[in-house]
Amino acid sequence: AGFGSIEKKVQERQQEQTLQYDFSGNMELGKLFPEKLGVSIPLYAGYSESVINPKYNPLDPDIELKAALANAETQREKDSIRSVAQDITKRKSINFTNVRVNKQQGTPHFYDLANWSTSYSYNEVFSRNISTEYFAQRKYSGVLSYTYNARPKAVEPLSKVKFLKSQYFRLIKDINFFYMPSRLSVRTDMTRNYSERKLRNLDNPALEIEPTFRKDFMWNRYYDTQWDL
Repeated sequence: AGFGSIEKKVQERQQEQTLQYDFSGNMELGKLFPEKLGVSIPLYAGYSESVINPKYNPLDPDIELKAALANAETQREKDSIRSVAQDITKRKSINFTNVRVNKQQGTPHFYDLANWSTSYSYNEVFSRNISTEYFAQRKYSGVLSYTYNARPKAVEPLSKVKFLKSQYFRLIKDINFFYMPSRLSVRTDMTRNYSERKLRNLDNPALEIEPTFRKDFMWNRYYDTQWDL
């Protein structure tokens, strides 16, 4: 608080103290399994927090916050003033992205475990400030997918017909088709959102404002086929 360039006036300088920290990490949990299994489990986890302490008491802008805390008679009153005055934001997240078993050598089959992959994420936000008693939001996301890339052989029904060997019948002789698709893919993902907000009644603290809620659930499905006829 009080930071600013020389040419700024007193009221234009920063009127708050900001504290922030952030922890995040990426890990490959598949390393815990034998290498021959080819398991891949990428994990990301993060946590961050931001605390803004105003120089002046938002409920009484003529008094500095530290003076308002010093004048409080009880610890409960101090905690109440600090809780209202501070602007706090906390974020949590954990993500498993594209968890799978890596494809092994050899001919691919539709029943191979490597055709499957999944992802999951959880994100949470919590905040409060002078106008909001609390705001909480949680988001859950899950994805399950199946992809089969085949290598079908071309069927050439006229390739061995003798009288078509002439170059004049080349267009007819080379007729071919694939008896099955070269790619099959199915994916389903689900997302759930939940949020809750409760506002402060600064004009009449005795009249409590009821919290508001929002809940959303989405389920999407995708189907994809590639067939080179």
